[in-house]
Amino acid sequence: MAKSRLKDKMNEDMLNKIYTLYENDSYSVAEVCEAVGIAPSTFYAFKAENKHFKDGILNAIARFYEKMDVVASRSLKRKLEGYEYTEEHVTSKNIEVGKDDKGLKVFKPIVTEKKTVKKHVQPSDLLIIFTKKNLDERRFAEKQNVSITHEQPLFGTDTDIEDLL
Repeated sequence: MAKSRLKDKMNEDMLNKIYTLYENDSYSVAEVCEAVGIAPSTFYAFKAENKHFKDGILNAIARFYEKMDVVASRSLKRKLEGYEYTEEHVTSKNIEVGKDDKGLKVFKPIVTEKKTVKKHVQPSDLLIIFTKKNLDERRFAEKQNVSITHEQPLFGTDTDIEDLL
């Protein structure tokens, strides 16, 4: 397809929408193309011919990963520290308030009890261990380096082993 025909298909609004889609969520090429109304072949052809478009996509994806890194770090921090949240429990019963046009009873829910419960989520021990191991591998190594320098057999001599049998 000629460059001029590709440029006609891909206007500035479409390009900005594509960049926004990639920046705000993780989409496949097919999903992006469907959202902007182009064929995947047009997308790939334009990307191959237009460095600015390709760079724009890569930059949008990089911004998406930066956002996800922040979200993951905040979530990790919350799980490491523990957190509190509030649950609201509502009990109600239906009270008859009259009848509708067809003569059927009409009910209205009335709150009979409202209870608010504050809950605390403990920090995750497993996540704390995982984080410490990954942040300070030297001090929190899973495997210890052990070297044996003694020349004696580890399980005794051959005659010692034969005696055991």
